[in-house]
Amino acid sequence: EFCDAAKRIKFTGDIAGAWVSLDTDLSGYISLREIDPNSHKLFMHFKLWAESEFGGCRIAFKAMDNDKSNSLNYREFRSACRSYGYKGDIQALFASLDQHGNKHTLTLEEVSFLDDWESADDEPLTGLTVEELELAALSAPVDPMPQRVVYPVSETPGPGDYNL
Repeated sequence: EFCDAAKRIKFTGDIAGAWVSLDTDLSGYISLREIDPNSHKLFMHFKLWAESEFGGCRIAFKAMDNDKSNSLNYREFRSACRSYGYKGDIQALFASLDQHGNKHTLTLEEVSFLDDWESADDEPLTGLTVEELELAALSAPVDPMPQRVVYPVSETPGPGDYNL
């Protein structure tokens, strides 16, 4: 998948080197946690809050959708989050979840994927109470400038350049 995506965007650098640069924990997978730790923390905080308050993100979305329109605009989302006691960054969460940014609404599909996320055993937010989650989210430093990805380039072809 990674090689195909690199070719689709016409990446001409060292594909294998780019993979290694992105897979910082050498797990064989590239996760949001490695690419954008701030977004990962935002999503995990909401996921864990929704699980503790409602039993999951799907159920939380349905509870927030008072008019049963199967969508939430920002005003509805913000109001519901405040009403149910979510203390995280609602604006950043909405913008990050709104995969079709031009519609300015959230659908169940844009939120429910979080129910399928598994937190790693070393996930620092698992096992915390709602109050501890809120404190962690409010006190966590936010990096205003996420890490820039550096693509290593070499004079010789990388492993992705060979057809075996």
